[in-house]
Parts: sequence; C-alpha cells; structure tokens
Amino acid sequence: MNMKSQLGGGGGGTDAAIGQGIIGKFGVGFYSGFMVADRVDVRSKPAANATTADAPPLVWSSTGSGSYTISPLPDAVRQDRGSSIVLHLRPECSDYANESTVEKILKRYSNFVGYPIYLNGNRVNTLDAIWLHDPKSVSQDTHAAFYKYISHMYDEPLDTLHFRMDAPLDIKALFYIPSFHQEKYGMGRMEPGVSLYCRKVL
Repeated sequence: MNMKSQLGGGGGGTDAAIGQGIIGKFGVGFYSGFMVADRVDVRSKPAANATTADAPPLVWSSTGSGSYTISPLPDAVRQDRGSSIVLHLRPECSDYANESTVEKILKRYSNFVGYPIYLNGNRVNTLDAIWLHDPKSVSQDTHAAFYKYISHMYDEPLDTLHFRMDAPLDIKALFYIPSFHQEKYGMGRMEPGVSLYCRKVL
C-alpha cells in the first residue's frame, strides 16, 4: 500500500493513474534481459572532473535473483566513458548472439521508434512511422513504398485507408488492401497482416 501511495503522489490516485506512474520506473526493458541471460553486467566509467578524475570503472552485476554486486572493473576489461550492458546468454539462448537474429527482432518490433538504434555500427531503424502523419501530407508514392516494405510485395496497393481519431480514443490507423493475394496461386494460406503499435513499438 505504501508503494501505491508513493506512485499515486500520496493522494490516493486511481489504479489507472497509478499504472501510468509505473511506466518507466522499473526498467522493464532492461530486466527483460534476464529472460535470456544467466547474468547481466552494467559497466560504467564516469566522465573525468575534479571529483572523479581517478575514479575507476565499476561493474554492476546480477543474476536476477534479487541481489547484485558492485565492484571495480578488472583492468583487463576496457570500458570507455559511459556505460555498457553485457548479457551472459544462457546456452539455449545463444542464437541471440547472432547479428541477423537481433536485426530481425529490432526490425519487427522497434523499426519505427523515434531514436536511432545501431547494430555493429549500422543503423537498423531508418523508416518513419507514416501513420502518425496527417493523411493529407502523405503522398501516394510514399504509401506505395511503405506498403511494399511492410508487405514484402512488389504490387501497388489496391486501396489505402489512412485516418486519425482523437476522441474518445487517440487512434491513428493505416490499412492497405493488396491488389492480389498469394493464396490463389496455391502457395498456402497467408497470415493476417494487421499490426498494433503503441508508442511506435509493436
């Protein structure tokens, strides 16, 4: 109850308001690393100033069991100014060390986030979330190129439905109707192609 009171600002807020207060406070994205890793290390080196000029790099380490350690980073491990997050993958999750696997996941779930994501020095997310734009400002050529990218097809969309609504819910929707489907060529049933994004994340 004390935790709920703090999140609600001490004013006995509603569950919905408290739920909104939780977002961004518990590092859900960071702690999801323990789903695939036996141990997570956060290596950090402060910027040099009058008080930290001789401060050694530190490493925060945890197995996700509820405890952690903070210790000086060994001299043999290089850490430039800033922080690095290292996942020690479980054997059964070793596929997540493959660049192609990580790139596929990023492009599926985070391809439209507003900040750049780099993988081995190459930016992964280069597309704009055009469904957030004013429908009148998006050209047919832009729609055609976007449709071909997300559908992995080469045809032009038969029709496009792009609309926005801000009451009672804030909804920005974009639907493409293909000019043909592959099922008629005997290539098997196609999976539904509707995706729901929240804050540009699938």
